[in-house]
Amino acid sequence: MNLLQKFTLFFILSLLSLQLAGQATIANAIDFKVVDTKGNEHHLFDYLKEGKYVLLDFSFPNCSTCKLGVASMNKAYKQYGCNEGDIIFIGLTRGTSDALIQKAAQKLDIQYPMVNTGKTNQIADLYGVTAFPTVLLIAPNKTFVDSDIYPVNEANLTQAIRQQAEIKNNFSACAPSTNHHTVPNNIQLSIYPNPMIIGTTFSIEISRAQPVQINILNILGQKVATPVNEYFQKSTERYFEFKTLKPGLYLVQLIVDGSVISTQRFSKIAP
Repeated sequence: MNLLQKFTLFFILSLLSLQLAGQATIANAIDFKVVDTKGNEHHLFDYLKEGKYVLLDFSFPNCSTCKLGVASMNKAYKQYGCNEGDIIFIGLTRGTSDALIQKAAQKLDIQYPMVNTGKTNQIADLYGVTAFPTVLLIAPNKTFVDSDIYPVNEANLTQAIRQQAEIKNNFSACAPSTNHHTVPNNIQLSIYPNPMIIGTTFSIEISRAQPVQINILNILGQKVATPVNEYFQKSTERYFEFKTLKPGLYLVQLIVDGSVISTQRFSKIAP
């Protein structure tokens, strides 16, 4: 085995070890009771006794990989009932204070409840979680439907929630008061094609005139482009070419009347 082959083998084994480190290392769920940054109490086994599934998101502030999954988590949170349906979403993140965790959640527009688990994230230790993000789904019988939903994206969340747990969509349960932001007049943003090679179209559907801004962010959350910053009178489409944008993963942030409404994943591929 030559030096290149040895390095390749070492790299693959390292990736596998990192992946395994992200999984919960216990066979069944362990009970806990926590209070989120809004002051609401969450008792795991009480939820399970009610026949609900519980999705736990272990993360920490400023984790760049964790940030990539926020848009997909938000979408699933709303799609399955905003914690008013058959599944409960809880974010568990270490921090020095509830205020700092809440500020970080607002900055990222995290819409599901966030819990400050302290400087060491004791619940992560309880579950044997050593890598972040680790997202897992617990069934009412205290077993794991999936002990490591990774990468945290729409396809993998759908696989665990809809296909494995057989939980149905429940958009109607999402009352406006359960979200950080009320969507103004059901504004919708569609992006196609996505992924793109050179250019893409932003389709913006609105029911009343309002200021709309669209920002392109890199994976570090830094703004790299603002293709839309206008006052729209009606629904419209805008086509843009991103010739100077390097191939990779980005986020599309929709801002309406000064409030962040949604964040979607967006990518550019090499021709």
